[in-house]
Amino acid sequence: MSTSAIQHIIAMPTDVAASGQTFFQGFALALIPDYLAIMDMLVRFPHDMVELGLAGDAFIASKIAGSALCIRMLRADLLTEGHAEVGGLPTVIWSTDKSAADVEARLHCFAVRPLHITLNRFAGAVSMADLSADAIYGHLLALAERTAAHDSSFQVLVELMKARPPADREQGLLPFVPKLHNCTKPSAAVLRLYGYNLDNSEVIEPTLGRGIEAHIDAIVEFSEMIDQLRQGLEVYALRKNDAIIFCASIYALLYKIDNKIWNPILRDLDRDKRNFVKAMLVRSRGYGNGSITFAGTKVEDFNPYADPVVGPLLKHRQFEQRFFSTVIAVLAANQFVPAFRLPDAVMLHHDRLSEIYSLVSSNKPTRLAELNRHLAEYSGEIRSEVGEKLWKAMFDGRERLLTICDFPIEWLSIDGLPAMFRYEMSRIPSTPGNVAVQVALAHPRITVPKMALDHILVIRSFAPDDPIRSDLELAIAKYDLGEMKVEIVDVSTRDELIDAMNAHQGVMVIFDCHGNHGGKTQPAWLQIGKEKVDVWDLKHVARMTHIVVLAACSTHPVDGSHASVANGFLANGVQSVLGTYAPVDSRHTAIFVGRLLYRVAAYLPLISKDRPVNWREIVGSFFRMSYVTDVLQDLLEVRKVINETQYRKLHYEANMAINGRAPDWLEKLQQGVADFTAMEPGDVSKIWAARYQFVETMLFGQFGQPENIFIVSNDSYSEVESDG
Repeated sequence: MSTSAIQHIIAMPTDVAASGQTFFQGFALALIPDYLAIMDMLVRFPHDMVELGLAGDAFIASKIAGSALCIRMLRADLLTEGHAEVGGLPTVIWSTDKSAADVEARLHCFAVRPLHITLNRFAGAVSMADLSADAIYGHLLALAERTAAHDSSFQVLVELMKARPPADREQGLLPFVPKLHNCTKPSAAVLRLYGYNLDNSEVIEPTLGRGIEAHIDAIVEFSEMIDQLRQGLEVYALRKNDAIIFCASIYALLYKIDNKIWNPILRDLDRDKRNFVKAMLVRSRGYGNGSITFAGTKVEDFNPYADPVVGPLLKHRQFEQRFFSTVIAVLAANQFVPAFRLPDAVMLHHDRLSEIYSLVSSNKPTRLAELNRHLAEYSGEIRSEVGEKLWKAMFDGRERLLTICDFPIEWLSIDGLPAMFRYEMSRIPSTPGNVAVQVALAHPRITVPKMALDHILVIRSFAPDDPIRSDLELAIAKYDLGEMKVEIVDVSTRDELIDAMNAHQGVMVIFDCHGNHGGKTQPAWLQIGKEKVDVWDLKHVARMTHIVVLAACSTHPVDGSHASVANGFLANGVQSVLGTYAPVDSRHTAIFVGRLLYRVAAYLPLISKDRPVNWREIVGSFFRMSYVTDVLQDLLEVRKVINETQYRKLHYEANMAINGRAPDWLEKLQQGVADFTAMEPGDVSKIWAARYQFVETMLFGQFGQPENIFIVSNDSYSEVESDG
């Protein structure tokens, strides 16, 4: 079956693993400096073969409706079958001087010779310096013709490209003076790709002590322009996201400056240099700017680049910031969405998150009250640091959000409702950087038939006398799952775990076991029998499904490190992980997972008859229904202000509103509660603010890009296959 999507492969040097990683965020050192230029070119280079022929609204519509994005980093010596897709997709391979020869030596492994683009010049390759719009079009047309010679179904693509030569996208200058900085780079890239000229731009200069108002004003100005261009297009309903929200985090263990990692690094630095590292590189509160007081050095004499310790650290962090922003720019340009960078201060709340984590597993009678108070205060602190202007620009009027950060942004209260219930949300970790790039860029949209979810594997590992061993099995048995088969496989060793994963050919696996983590310095694990299994080590030895559900404690703990179980599965190639932020109650988790399976079995066949539905939407709407359950059970069993009949009526009406995608489902629920309890609406709002800023469902989160997994009816899938 033909496709206009381009497979991009960034060929890394063969010694990339040995080169190590950047200190703060964990990008491969081999990326420095050449691969920044390649990533920057991928912001502008087509992701789809026909993209160059589109301009104006047609160009925006193509991006919103599903422009392809498949950019993989792969060692040049692995450009062979078994490691790369070599079967006939239109492929562009990018190289540097370190990898160009290895790429050329392996182009014969592809059924269709890829377009090889290299940073400088190499025999047989195209130089990046020669990539004008017309040159790109010529090279891609030649690639399409080679592909059609191998597979005649691509001849349609060839004719389409010939009918659509490069379009004139020139839009002139923006109607405002664009301010450029790493924080505005992604949104600026979107408008530049559309055709706006940024020659009249100004740079937001880094200045010690300056606030972040100029940065926020610039971010919002760009976003308003992009939002204006997106609105009113017929394909708007097909959009993946309304915005990208990101934060350039560093490893969690580095935020504490007094530890065994930092002490030997900073030991021989004077106070001014130590303060610089702490204020500007570790605990910056803005956008790379900050305020420090010099004790023994004149400001004009201070040159951090000259110091053998501070200089390399500063260069690493600057590269990380630039590369990360460029990756976000690729993603934003691909979807034609604004990107909002959060100030660094949002990452400085680890003590608060540790308190929340401890409270989750507490038996204190005031547990829920304290959790609600902490969550409300945490949200208020983040909102204060972000500022009202940026907060409203990010959240007001939006429905679908992709977030790339290392804090529980899903917990932020938006008009009295935690964000994970207000929006369809997914999250990509920003550390490790290598994983962030892979998850953000390497997973194109996939389409699976509903029948692919008719066989679900549950991998269970508990001792025979463990009191929670049967919780999930009993919960699942309570639901009529129709044609869905849920296979439970008990394992007690790592080898048995791998065997079970390799034997399953479906798209979804549930892990039912204990989990825990080693704080901010050690990886998290799944308890399989007597073994603590580090899932990061399962890459290339166990089959990874598209969807993983983790019915285990602390699989992405808010008090843990980047090396979480959820991140490990993402690093191994899983596209969507449902993970847990803290210890979870076994009974609640079992019911939660059982209801999720019932939703897949009963709801998915109905909705997929009419349209494709993505996995994030399925889970996101289920999150809302589970939130309603948590709230109504509190009103029924704890506050005792409604009875069973009222509970069922309120739940039924709320579920109908959620399934109908009614934007006012919460307001209808609150009005129903007010009607049954004779409370004033204002009193209901006060109860919501005091009691429902935390519910047990909030211990789960969607990681990866579940919005890229589309499920269609079996008939629709068969039609696509037969057309191919």
